[in-house]
Amino acid sequence: MKTINTFALHPLSAALKWMTIMPLLLVSTHSLGRIVDNGESPLIDGNTALDSYLVRNNSSLTANGASTTEIRLETGSTLTLNGTTVTASGSSTGIDMLDSTANISGSTITGSRTGLSVGNSATVQQGSKATVTRSIITGGTVGAVVSGLSQLDLNQTTLTGTNGFGLQMADGRASATNSTIRGAINGILLTTDQTVSQQGRLVLDGTTVQGQSGAAIMVNDFGLPATTAEILVGNRSTLIGGNGKVLEVKGTSTANMVVDNSDVVGDISADAGATANMTLQNQATLTGRLDNVRTLAINSQARWNMVESASVENLSLNGGSVKFGSPTDFYKLSVGNLSGNGTFVMDADFSTGQVDIPPRYCWIMTRTVI
Repeated sequence: MKTINTFALHPLSAALKWMTIMPLLLVSTHSLGRIVDNGESPLIDGNTALDSYLVRNNSSLTANGASTTEIRLETGSTLTLNGTTVTASGSSTGIDMLDSTANISGSTITGSRTGLSVGNSATVQQGSKATVTRSIITGGTVGAVVSGLSQLDLNQTTLTGTNGFGLQMADGRASATNSTIRGAINGILLTTDQTVSQQGRLVLDGTTVQGQSGAAIMVNDFGLPATTAEILVGNRSTLIGGNGKVLEVKGTSTANMVVDNSDVVGDISADAGATANMTLQNQATLTGRLDNVRTLAINSQARWNMVESASVENLSLNGGSVKFGSPTDFYKLSVGNLSGNGTFVMDADFSTGQVDIPPRYCWIMTRTVI
């Protein structure tokens, strides 16, 4: 049996002590009902008896309006699902992909632990690619897992991890357009794959990401070599963190997040050994706290709305602004290095002597007098 590259997840809390190694348990060949082999390309539909499938050796399986149990794809194989329901029974993973391709439309995929695993084998190191449109994917622990050489593209799709994470990426690539990604802990977890050198990249376009008890997006290396995640939150995407955080960076990881034409409400935090770099652009707004953020760039009419006094190591403005809370709030902003041109929107109450305090050496300032 081929093996998949694994990456360790150390316990996040007492509630996660049962989680050990990801990707998740694999299905052995003999447990799968029908083997599609040697270039075969069967077509199944609603009249086909319920069964599980192993597709391998450059074979393909097409399902139109069918119902199946778990499906496993191996090197060079292709899966096409249209209006199909996949419900794992003998396996904990609904669809398990190794160095293969899947095109999924209008379908429902359910696994007791993982809905969809998009991965690579340790020997081939090719990676998989899955394109999912107008579908629902649910896993008991994680909706979908993406390995370091693989890519997942979601369009108008709902991805849910009922007890853990909506999407888990190990230095993989993922995009989501007009979709919803939801996890009981984090909406999206980005971690490391020690076998690849590429950085993880996440692109959100008109998509909602929700962590029901934790941050919307978590970047964490779990004590392994540090990971770097590139994150684009664009086109009116929404991030919701049950703990008030939209991005949390832990360990020694780095997160570079760009918020483009989106309104983000929540906090950004990084551990002492971690790095968080933020860019706001194209009229984006961020309303929240910054905890140990190394760099904040505010460009092209974007705005940071402060909710308390704050400090930033590096702040650059290129046509952006910083608003010091509501007119009745009075905050202080401390900046290690300030550069560029922009606006600080501040307030003063001359009857009480209360004023917002900007960083030193600021160039352009708008002051509202109460």
